[in-house]
Parts: sequence; C-alpha cells; structure tokens
Amino acid sequence: MDEELAIDATIGREMVRYEFAYPRRKPVLLMFYRVLSYEGLAINRVFEQIRWEKREKLREYDFLDGDVDFIRRYTRGEFR
Repeated sequence: MDEELAIDATIGREMVRYEFAYPRRKPVLLMFYRVLSYEGLAINRVFEQIRWEKREKLREYDFLDGDVDFIRRYTRGEFR
C-alpha cells in the first residue's frame, strides 16, 4: 500500500485468492485482503487514476482481466 498509494495500512483477513493465467504467461496467484484502516493521504504513485467509488459503480470501470472475477463477486456483496 505504501509503494502504490503512499499509505500505511492495517491489513485484515484474506477475502479470496485464485490463480489467473494471462495469455501466453504462467498463472499468477492473486490474493485480496481487507484493509481495516490506513493512515496518510492516498497519493497516486503508479496508476492511471485513482478515485473513491461506491461498490455498485465498480462494474462500470475497466479492470485488469485477473481482477474482474473479484470485482464481480465484490459488487454482488459476496464478501462481508
């Protein structure tokens, strides 16, 4: 979180993990964790853009292929 957003985060439990294979590449293990709290002001260090958005609006954005399953499940409320 510090490397990408310049924040010091308190990380909670793992929400989900799965392997995803991009074309012509070895599968990668993706792990998603809940952020319980953070300190600092989020600064965009590596992304095209960052913004706070409501859960149900996330489907309108173009995510990396490996993240699409997580976003679909998250917007349906599968992770509480």
